[in-house]
Amino acid sequence: GIVTDSWETATNQTLRRQAIRDVYGAKLEKNLADNLKIYFTSQTAREERDSITDPAVTLLAGKNNQTHSFGVEINTPAGIKVTGEAAVSHLDMDSLSDLDGRALVLDSEFKINPVSFKTGYHKLDPEFVSLLGKATGGVEEFYGIADTKFFEAMAVNVEVRKAVSKTLPSAIAAVRKQTDTLTGKIDYIINSRWGVNLQSTGSFTRDLDTADSNSSQIFGIGAKYRNNGWKLAANNSLQAVRNVQQNTFDADTTNWKLTASKSLGPSNESDDWGLDLGADYN
Repeated sequence: GIVTDSWETATNQTLRRQAIRDVYGAKLEKNLADNLKIYFTSQTAREERDSITDPAVTLLAGKNNQTHSFGVEINTPAGIKVTGEAAVSHLDMDSLSDLDGRALVLDSEFKINPVSFKTGYHKLDPEFVSLLGKATGGVEEFYGIADTKFFEAMAVNVEVRKAVSKTLPSAIAAVRKQTDTLTGKIDYIINSRWGVNLQSTGSFTRDLDTADSNSSQIFGIGAKYRNNGWKLAANNSLQAVRNVQQNTFDADTTNWKLTASKSLGPSNESDDWGLDLGADYN
């Protein structure tokens, strides 16, 4: 296939500011047992150097990249699921230095009644480049998520995440930051029509080289309503950002979000098709 920045540039309705990339990919997958699967993927993308139509843009260096990965998926009889994938990437920058990066992703899911858990470890080199840019390089993180229900009407979610991000070395220096995040969510179903939710997120970010740091606290509350195919929701959130070294960077933000949607399809959710029309306002 091909990758472009928008449908308009793909169909030549507007000037193209980014080169079109021709993409090729393959995946081999094998079930070694009922609970064990392995796979191998290979992807490559090559830029069409003469595809930029905007005369104001100069292509300084062509970008051709390759990504190869090996993955495994394990499902144990005890209900534990473990997935892992290791990948390497190579980015050819023509006149500039090439980039070679590695990535490792490990995730697991298991349940200890009445709580479901998800844990994982991700490490992607700053030099790692994915085909579509969906995997951000320069991140190393641990995370843990716990979900449970009380009385079938209240769902509770707690997430803990510790991440270190690192940028590529520039003319100044690479930037390394550590972020610790704790998030808690509560969803409560009042009846078949009404529901409410609460969310609180606290994070602390520190520059590992300069010791500059700031904290962020977000508290949100919302309500939702559904009846006769209509779904309405209103959410309000308050965010407070505090810089430990300079209070001139402190900020307080209030945000409202209103959502409305109408189901235009069959009223029975078990039907084979459905259509929703909705709108958001922020």
